[in-house]
Amino acid sequence: MLVAPGQSRAGARGHAGADLLAGSFVPAGDGAALAARLWDLPWWAARAETLRLELAALALGGPEDLAPGFVLSAAVLRHFQADPLLPDGLLAPDWPGAVLRADYDEWDGRYRRLLARWSREGQAKSRA
Repeated sequence: MLVAPGQSRAGARGHAGADLLAGSFVPAGDGAALAARLWDLPWWAARAETLRLELAALALGGPEDLAPGFVLSAAVLRHFQADPLLPDGLLAPDWPGAVLRADYDEWDGRYRRLLARWSREGQAKSRA
């Protein structure tokens, strides 16, 4: 069992079935340089910008956009999984992580509305 700093093993047992480790870790030396060695930050940022452009380009005008939208959504979500989620001090000032998340949230809302509309129309046609 992993125990958070300052917590006893008995206190950790209060978390239902979870092994927890909590703490603050500060690298010795230049944290930004360490982050750059551990993650390909320029690649991540460039891919995020490409995905933002793809989100903007997919009109989501009709049902023909649902399949490519699904594929694009999966690509964005996979990219989010690769985000190192570093503190702001270790990222470039123009790091696109938050912007991509905001763009995706807005785009996903439009995608879900299109999907719901398509589903309702399909159900209405099947009843007619």
